[in-house]
Amino acid sequence: RHKATKRELLSLIGKLSFAARAVPAGRLFMRRLITLASTVAHLHHRIRLNAEARADITWWRKFLPTWNGSAKFIDQNSVLAADMLLYTDASGSYGCGAYYQGAWFFHAWQPHQHLRAIQWKELFAIVAAALTWGHRWQGKRVKFMCDNQAIVLAWQGQRSRDSHVMNLMRTLLMFAAQHHFTITMQHLPGKTNSLADAISRKQFTKFFSLAPQAQRQPTKTPGMLDTL
Repeated sequence: RHKATKRELLSLIGKLSFAARAVPAGRLFMRRLITLASTVAHLHHRIRLNAEARADITWWRKFLPTWNGSAKFIDQNSVLAADMLLYTDASGSYGCGAYYQGAWFFHAWQPHQHLRAIQWKELFAIVAAALTWGHRWQGKRVKFMCDNQAIVLAWQGQRSRDSHVMNLMRTLLMFAAQHHFTITMQHLPGKTNSLADAISRKQFTKFFSLAPQAQRQPTKTPGMLDTL
């Protein structure tokens, strides 16, 4: 559907709010619906469902039928140790990189990505790592080590004023939900994130001196990253 009355949209939001008690991250996929519902005054008024609203409804339609009853794709309060640590970093000028159990990649910024804020670039590095290796992580608890504290806090609060950052969060949550792995993030001081930092700055000689066990060739990243 491309249109709905305010009453119908509020009814849907109410049901999703109930579901979000068990799927806390689902609230991220309700905020744009709530904002849209407030654009008209009366319950009988019709609202055009824009692309953002339809995308959030699509998330719920894809997620709920495959949900196993346990929302483990995000668990910020878990005290359990992570199954793996993953190091990522972004350079404002060159691109982003990640290191994972000997594998690594470098993604050069596309022209439209080069203009994004550094917070977006840091989160993009995490999203890129998940889309590259996440199909191997089913049932795993993955902790991303990130040297941008603003992104760690934004992820924990599931909110950001930057709409582009929010879109990346939705992409990451969608992928984690589909592949059933847990995401946590921890701030890592930049000076201790040397491996990912060297990759993101294209300092490959330094990187291999720090990680002689690393694979000689980078992992191929999904082409869809160029479109984000």
